[in-house]
Amino acid sequence: AAHFSMDLTDPFGKFLSPGMYLLLIFVVYKFKFKKFFLDKKIIWLTAIIVVAGIFALGPVVKYGGVTVKLFGKAPIPLPYTILYYLVPGFDAMRTTSRWFVLVGWGISGLIAYAFKGYKFSNKYFLYILLFGLAIIGGTRLTQVSEVPKITEVPEVYRFLKNQSGKVVLELPLYSWTDENGDSLSAERLYYSLYHKKYLVDGYSGFTPLSRQSLQYSLRHDTPDVWEKQIVDLGTDYIMVHKSDIGNYVENLKNWERTKLIWQNKDTWIFEL
Repeated sequence: AAHFSMDLTDPFGKFLSPGMYLLLIFVVYKFKFKKFFLDKKIIWLTAIIVVAGIFALGPVVKYGGVTVKLFGKAPIPLPYTILYYLVPGFDAMRTTSRWFVLVGWGISGLIAYAFKGYKFSNKYFLYILLFGLAIIGGTRLTQVSEVPKITEVPEVYRFLKNQSGKVVLELPLYSWTDENGDSLSAERLYYSLYHKKYLVDGYSGFTPLSRQSLQYSLRHDTPDVWEKQIVDLGTDYIMVHKSDIGNYVENLKNWERTKLIWQNKDTWIFEL
């Protein structure tokens, strides 16, 4: 949770949304601070913003990517530290910075409430202005992956589509992303929409222990160990991408005990 918690600088860096912040300034101007403690809707939305903002910081205070420590020794604990151990479910929230989504939701609520019933001489101009501010002044996408066209599906998946088996294991397994930051596991999920087979591996914010065990076994154990795990998972086909084998090479030398049913310069497909 500490690793994926928000930094004090993130609201003005990773999560920067100039449009929202400018509109929030208008909210403060509109309500003048005095009303903040008189209107229940404002109190409710403000409470969500404050609580979610604190939770987004995770178990300890971080600044500039470094944990802030008192006298250079003790980190500054936050409420999330206590909740993590006492409240069921909190220890499952690995990426605590996602609480900041609620901060944005609460600010949006305040903005909408501030403009409710507000009199403008030209409301259409206002709507265009606000829409432009929200779009142009929003958080920018930092990474975009292009989705291949269905006509560009690799040959190996075209072959797989016509096979009768239902479950495929693609190797190697990836922990997160490749060197370019692209999720190769997510790409495989996309191609599965074409060949209609179930995948042993997938891409998610949660990694089951069985998946971790298989990945470790493939890298370090003998074939009789990891092949049993693969069979127990109901695997029908094993697809091996030759260019990405890496440190699987030694173990993959024993794949002849399965039946090779297809190959090209990039890929093997074995049938169990």
